[in-house]
This record gives sequence, C-alpha cells and structure tokens, in this order.
Amino acid sequence: MPPAFVLSLLLVAFSGFAFHALFGRDVRDLLWVLLLALVGFTGGEALARALDSAIWQWGQVHVGYALAGAWLLMAGGRWVRGRGA
Repeated sequence: MPPAFVLSLLLVAFSGFAFHALFGRDVRDLLWVLLLALVGFTGGEALARALDSAIWQWGQVHVGYALAGAWLLMAGGRWVRGRGA
C-alpha cells in the first residue's frame, strides 16, 4: 500500500475515533462518524488539489484541508442528526 494511503486511513480513523470519544453514544454513531470522516477527508483533499494548495502538506496528503473537511462534515452530521452544539 502507498504510504499516502496508509497515512490518510490513519488520520481518518483517528479523527473519527476522537470525534466519537467526544460526542458519540453508541456503535451506530461510531460507524456514521467514520463514514463522514472518510467522505469529508476525501472532499478536503480534493479541494486542496483543485486549489493547488500546499498548506500543511505531508508528502502527497494535504493534511490541513483534509482534516478540516473531515471535522466539518462530522460536526455537520452531528448537527443534522439533532445533537448539535
């Protein structure tokens, strides 16, 4: 597996588990959060590549944009499900 893919999966998993530790309640929440983290991370990465940005980039992974996308989508998903801040 390419190192960028492994780093991306680790960051998605860490973000999802951290968000769930802060706000989750059950296993369904964890699965939902991990899916949202993956989609948000991918969207943030795609946006960074489209903008040709190198802000906080580790190798081929645009960590800043990708983590921002993951956390924004997880927070939005929590809000949509009625457990907003």
